[in-house]
Amino acid sequence: TFGGPMKKAKIFVIEDSPDTVLQLRIYLNKSFNCDLTFAHSGDDAIEILKKEYAFDVIICDFMMSPCTGLDVLNFIKDSGIKIPFILYSSHARDLQSYKSETCRAVIDKMKVDDLTKLVGEIIGQEEKAW
Repeated sequence: TFGGPMKKAKIFVIEDSPDTVLQLRIYLNKSFNCDLTFAHSGDDAIEILKKEYAFDVIICDFMMSPCTGLDVLNFIKDSGIKIPFILYSSHARDLQSYKSETCRAVIDKMKVDDLTKLVGEIIGQEEKAW
């Protein structure tokens, strides 16, 4: 309904660093009306994505072991999953070639503002002031 409560965005974060998980949990919850799902490895992410497609956006680390962000991205491509995907990495400068129809952007972990700006555009929400 127009002017009614905003639909909660479902954001899937794939990240193995506890510090980055905490940072994203704070930034995304403070910026948006959202439900966050976390996977702490590429393998876990793929298992979740085999069952759950209802995410509005996926934010994925690149350097994870044994299964990397590229493995997750390839799984999404091969499965025909049409969820906007963002690689979020300390090596963003070297990973720009991964941008594609599936991978919407590659954003540096030092630029969380760039990440929240893009997530807001994808999910159709203005960032809340905090």
